[in-house]
Amino acid sequence: MGRTLDVYMFSLRNWFIKYMCFLLLPKEWVTALSRWIGNRRCLEIMAGTGALAYYLIKEGVSIIATDDYSCEKTCGENRVLWDKHRMWIHVEDLDAVNAVEKYGNNIDVLIMSWSPYTDEIAVKMLWKMREVNPSCIMLYVGEDEGGCTANDEFFPYLRK
Repeated sequence: MGRTLDVYMFSLRNWFIKYMCFLLLPKEWVTALSRWIGNRRCLEIMAGTGALAYYLIKEGVSIIATDDYSCEKTCGENRVLWDKHRMWIHVEDLDAVNAVEKYGNNIDVLIMSWSPYTDEIAVKMLWKMREVNPSCIMLYVGEDEGGCTANDEFFPYLRK
């Protein structure tokens, strides 16, 4: 029973990630986030299927969603096989660095959710954002230091 339940839960997790995203999006949280964002312009990098951007747009937020789906190449056995035919909205095929270079001067909030902890992309994005648009706010959604998102080098720079 335990092994069967583990296989079922892993399959359910993979299905959820493929068709939704890495996190649950309670309406109350999205509404509160959209109120905090207000009229500020947003860029979401590593947007996956675009679920978060979709719900923020429904709340009136101006947001551009981008992802190059490199997680499919770098996440090893836990790789995510995005179904690009089941996107919530249009997600521009653009890596995070190029997205910040392209849109960084025209945004107020950069949203980065569940960045991989297996590389330095989170800290690179923070540095790039501060270089391109120092007044931009980075909204990081993920686990705290020592968790499974963003490497540990990221967190001291985030707090500065």
